[in-house]
Parts: sequence; structure tokens; C-alpha cells
Amino acid sequence: MPVIRSGSKIAYFSHIPKCAGSAIEAYIHKSGKAQLSFLDNRFLSHQPQTLWTKSSPQHVDGVSLARLFPSASFFDLFFAVIRNPYDRLKSAYKFQKYVEHKITTDVDFKKFVLSLDEGAINTIGLNDNHFLPQYRLFYPKAPYMVFKLEEGLEPVKKWLDLHLFGEEQPHEIGVVNDFSKRGIKVDEDLSWDPEMREVVSKLYKLDFELFGYETGL
Repeated sequence: MPVIRSGSKIAYFSHIPKCAGSAIEAYIHKSGKAQLSFLDNRFLSHQPQTLWTKSSPQHVDGVSLARLFPSASFFDLFFAVIRNPYDRLKSAYKFQKYVEHKITTDVDFKKFVLSLDEGAINTIGLNDNHFLPQYRLFYPKAPYMVFKLEEGLEPVKKWLDLHLFGEEQPHEIGVVNDFSKRGIKVDEDLSWDPEMREVVSKLYKLDFELFGYETGL
């Protein structure tokens, strides 16, 4: 979750995995008007014995962040992009299976979903926090500006241009993690059935409630 400095302002972006975080970071970097830190896009390529954290710094959980920055007043701005828990989990599954190869080929989508439990999704650092509940990636009780990915990224751009840069930027927020550009094809069935939805609705109950998403049960 990058710390961003632009002029006299310091912002904190809660980079929730599979919620366009990399695209937003690329947009901020491209502006040339900000510096991003607490960010390591090569985290998973480092040798395990050289790592100092369980997850990449941009995916740090909120409680751990509050230990490192014990006062929310250190930051001028907090913002985050969230996503429907069903869609986010499916995207994280695809990324971990077809890009990071942390999920083996013999485990299909339904088998993976039904294998999830409280311990798996709440273990800090597991799969670089891709399956950690979204609310756990927020700095506790900080005044966030929260955007929903389903509403597009134009509102994020406008807010950043106004509150971080102070002027409109000429470029848009693009797409970074595009499977087609990676030459990856997903041929398996990624549809939901009632049993799978029930598992996810229970495990991510607070994400559904806190962020106003329907469980679909």
C-alpha cells in the first residue's frame, strides 16, 4: 500500500489486491508529480531469505501499518478502491493460479472456493494477501475516500487530479494486469453455484456488510 508524496501532501493508498491497484499506481507514477514509496513490484521475485515482510509492502494489512505509522495524522489523504467480494476472489484465484502459479493445476475454481476457511483467508502474507478480507487492508478508523471498482476508475482519476495533483492530468488510468496481453487463456469453468456463494458470503461477511454488497444468496 504505497505512501505517496506530491508537493506538500502525503497520501496513503490502500492497495487492495485485485482492485486495480497496479493501474492506479502506474497512473500516479506517469504523472511525474508524485513519488511512491512503500512499494515493491518485484517482491515475489526476491529470495525468501532476503525478505523482511510476509507480504509485499503495498499489500500490508491495516493493523501492521498502524504499528509502523502509529498516527493517522501522518497522512493528509487516505483512499482505496474496493470490489464485490465474489469478483475479487475470482480475479485473485485466476492471478494466483495462472500468473503466480501458487494454486496447482489440479485445483479448479469450485474446489478452491470450497477449500477456503477462516484460517486460510486471514493468514497474513498467504498468497501476498490476495485473499485477505478487504476491510483488513484499511488503516483502522482513518478518514478514507472509498471508490468502488464497479463504478469505473474515472472518479478515482478526478479525485486524484483534484486532491493530490491540484490539476487535471492528460492521461487516463489504464489497464495493467491484462491476461490477454500476457498470452494467458483461462479455459476452466469460473461460474458460481449456490454452495460456492454461500461459502464466500460467510467468509467475507464483513466485506459484504461494510461496503454494501449483496451476497446473492
